[in-house]
Amino acid sequence: MQQICVFATHEVPDLNAAGGKGLSLIKMTHHGLPVPPGFVLTTEFFTPWLVTIHEMPEWRQVQAALTGEFPDLKFRCDTLKTRCADLTMDTGRADALAQAVNELGGALFAVRSSSPEEDLEGASFAGGYETVLGVTPVGIQGAIKRAFASCLDARVFVYKREHGFDVSQPRIAVVVQRQIAATTAGVAFSLNPLNNDYDEAVINANFGLGESVVSGQVSPDTFVVDKVKRAILEKKIGKKEISVWAQGTGGTLESPAGDRDQLCLSDAQVLRLVDLVMQVERIYGQPMDIEWAFGSLSQPRSHEGGGTGEGALRGVDQSRVSQPLSYEEQNAEIGVSPTTVISTIPSLGRREVGEEVFLLQARPITTYFPLPEPLRTAPGEPRRLYWDMTLTKWGMSEPLSVMGTDYIAITNTIMLALSMGISSPDALEVTRPTLDGRVYVNASNSFKMQGKKRVAAEFRTMDTTAAAILENLDEKAYLPDKLPPALRGIRFKVIRSMLRPVFAGLKALQRPEVYAQRYLESVEALRADLKAMAASPLPLKQLAEQTLSRMVRDLDLFIPVIFAAEIARMRLRRMFKKDVVDADIADASLRVETRDRLAGLDRALPHNITIEMGLEMVRLAHFPEITMCESEAAFLDGLRAGTFSSEFTEAWTRFMSRYGMRCPMEMDPATPRPSEQPGKLFTQLRALALHPDQDPQVLYQRGLTERERAYTDLLVVARQRGKARQFEKQYRIVVSLAGFRETPKYCMILAVEIFRQRALQIGQTWVEAGRLDTATQIFDLHIDDVARALADPALDLRSLTDANTRYLRRYAHSREFPRIVDSRGRILRAPRKAAQEGELTGEAISPGVVQGPVKVLHTPDEKPVLPGDILVARATDPGWTPLFINAAGVVLEVGGLLQHGALVAREYGKPCVAGIEGVTVLLQDEQIVELDGANGVVRIMDLENI
Repeated sequence: MQQICVFATHEVPDLNAAGGKGLSLIKMTHHGLPVPPGFVLTTEFFTPWLVTIHEMPEWRQVQAALTGEFPDLKFRCDTLKTRCADLTMDTGRADALAQAVNELGGALFAVRSSSPEEDLEGASFAGGYETVLGVTPVGIQGAIKRAFASCLDARVFVYKREHGFDVSQPRIAVVVQRQIAATTAGVAFSLNPLNNDYDEAVINANFGLGESVVSGQVSPDTFVVDKVKRAILEKKIGKKEISVWAQGTGGTLESPAGDRDQLCLSDAQVLRLVDLVMQVERIYGQPMDIEWAFGSLSQPRSHEGGGTGEGALRGVDQSRVSQPLSYEEQNAEIGVSPTTVISTIPSLGRREVGEEVFLLQARPITTYFPLPEPLRTAPGEPRRLYWDMTLTKWGMSEPLSVMGTDYIAITNTIMLALSMGISSPDALEVTRPTLDGRVYVNASNSFKMQGKKRVAAEFRTMDTTAAAILENLDEKAYLPDKLPPALRGIRFKVIRSMLRPVFAGLKALQRPEVYAQRYLESVEALRADLKAMAASPLPLKQLAEQTLSRMVRDLDLFIPVIFAAEIARMRLRRMFKKDVVDADIADASLRVETRDRLAGLDRALPHNITIEMGLEMVRLAHFPEITMCESEAAFLDGLRAGTFSSEFTEAWTRFMSRYGMRCPMEMDPATPRPSEQPGKLFTQLRALALHPDQDPQVLYQRGLTERERAYTDLLVVARQRGKARQFEKQYRIVVSLAGFRETPKYCMILAVEIFRQRALQIGQTWVEAGRLDTATQIFDLHIDDVARALADPALDLRSLTDANTRYLRRYAHSREFPRIVDSRGRILRAPRKAAQEGELTGEAISPGVVQGPVKVLHTPDEKPVLPGDILVARATDPGWTPLFINAAGVVLEVGGLLQHGALVAREYGKPCVAGIEGVTVLLQDEQIVELDGANGVVRIMDLENI
């Protein structure tokens, strides 16, 4: 391996030798981009130093601290880094370095670390390693030691551990470049990192070196540019509190520029930078960010500012100026005459003629959302709008597996044929594209078919924030000229498909108890039919299609049931609209009281299978078998040995038979089930058992009492208005039918479980044949891959799983899946709601006011929710149900009146607010908040006043 590689080398080193930064600079040089000349000291150059470090006792202490054996990792790492000052170069390396520096020329250099794990698509290590600017030839070795030692920093070890890198074998390369005498510098992004728009570039800039921008020391100038139209959309003057300048004698100084109240880039320079970052993006074929500088390779003078006068540095803290020499001494040392010096603290409009732009670094943007390729339109073409059904309707924040995506695609195809009467091969693509682990809905086509207002109204029941986004956007920007061929005549098809369920719904309004009984019977018949299919020899894909088709048959009965329940709810709201909406300000308390009573009619409704599961869990938790086992291992031993009571064993078996397939991400067949991981269920049950005050019967009876009280109070009002019979009838419909809303999801999970177990059986046979490592790897295959693999024993399944999961690895670096995104990657967000200081405002979901400590969860098993905690989550699905029992209240980023979390909160009588964007970041564990579910407000409380 080469020890020193110049940027213009013909023998390009690999990543392990040059590191991410070094390899990028070499690549950019080879493409003819304006990279300052330099070279890379490869990882091989530092092998002797790493050997020496591994023999130090301080190294062993760092490794022990990483495993938790020793405390204070930072102290151990800092001690080890201090020892690096004693490292020396052997004669051969020192001579080679001196020759490389001499050939590079110049009097000042920038020395930067370049790790093999840095500046990659999946890991940026931003700010983790050391950069030393303004280095003189005499200081080169010391700067290299500093850059090298940064690979031993505690933050680097922690980052590597969190991202799955080996912490026992540090590697580092170091870049040495000619220092730029920068007049203006900063960073540029080839997409807009604030909204993910692929057609916008964003530039941050400050006077002087770019270190002030990269390190976050200042509020820089910001420019947003439309790359397609080459138009500057936004210019924002930053405070530019400080600027960093290179000194001719080495080192840097900090001083504000004289013109910091003006923009530091001209329009021409902004567009020049956009051209540069787009060129880098084309070379890499992905979104990139770059560091850049306008300036010269000429050496700077140290203390004349403002372009001409000596007074620009008056007031500078000289303790922050390294190696302060006189102007004449600096020029003499670097051999530059005063007439050729470039001022480092310019005034606007005084830049030197011939000033160049330099590319200092290029790296992939790691935190953007990679919109699936089939959803994208070309730059400049009309945009389409998509909303993420997986998140907003099902509460799934993680991507589906490869096979799970296929399974949902089959489900959606069957559902479209039933609900919309469309079954063409293109129907799924133009309505619900299902790919890359998500289910999207083409909102542009929905606008064309229904109009924005109606679409937004439908969204509001699932996710209030998504509805607000739609209500506030200009639909003309996303409205297609005409519907695609697969949707021609769609209105007639939908009407025809819905005629039968609508007529049935009208009958359900007349006979709600009869329809409730029919639906209960249909679910039991479905369970029996699915059980028979599970025992059949159907191929995997046909098993999915037939079980799902059988499940969908029940929707003919479910749709009328829910239709009738929602009509009854609507009539009840209309009956008391005057009390809730039109009341005078003086009657505000009456308005809230009536609203709370209407919400109370949803409490403790029968036939809600998700609530029934939660209650059964708490009943299980109260068995002594749960409380007497102090560990998961002890419980599993007892379960296997059959030493538990027959009463508990029977209850456990019954629960597993009915609910053992329910879990977070349950719609994905790749997700392990509680029936396969009984230890996890025990852990949940034990947490419930430790708090007997949360008895399920007490919770249910409390909700039932509140519902009956609300009914009685509202009946009095209805009677006064001569509407008692109408009120009683609508209430009876809600009680009989509204609880069934969760049942179709339950039925679908029955079908998912059958599919999962069949897939695992096939996967296990491939493990035994040596084709897969684990049975669960089968879920990294497409369903059609399974048929191919069964027909061809030579098919390389491991290579297929690796190729198929590439999108999962991409999404692993996304911060989150957006609710609504357009076909150029732009993430749309709702306008911020006005809030008082210390308040977060969202949608009122379930009334009540509680105070308590925040418990932020990203997954349901991340940490326990204790009685009195305020549960804060992005979204929930039925797998979160046990956590609602202890929670005093619930705050959701995603959700509406009919989202799972909202339904469960109302059933349990828990105050709930939804639709607060970014709430899992805005709130932190142990913060005390007051949750006002009636008004949709979360107040962050002053601890001293509680």
